[in-house]
Amino acid sequence: MTSYSFTKIDCPCGKSINASYPMSICTWLNPYLVEEFLEGTLFSAKCKSCDQVFQINTSVLMNTPRGMWYIPTNKDLNAMKTFLIQTDVMNGEGKVYSPGEMYQKLEYNKTHKLYQKLPDS
Repeated sequence: MTSYSFTKIDCPCGKSINASYPMSICTWLNPYLVEEFLEGTLFSAKCKSCDQVFQINTSVLMNTPRGMWYIPTNKDLNAMKTFLIQTDVMNGEGKVYSPGEMYQKLEYNKTHKLYQKLPDS
């Protein structure tokens, strides 16, 4: 289940932004959130007055087929992609798996005791 938090950002133009962001992401229920994370739009907020974009730097609990992990939202994109491949959320070509594909990987990892174990990198 994905849960959200709210924050207030004071823009230099004098306006305030009320932004929401996920505190947790269940990757196989909401793979579109993983795609938004990779695009850089999931943890950002835009001022409606001046169009300035702010990044929300926090950590998100990501529930993957390989376990649950706290991930900093400002993590390097290449490191994030490597992590998503290692945790069976994304394939080597950069495609985020469908919910059904991730669920199959979850069941395989539980059966083979790979849950919460990452391959050596």
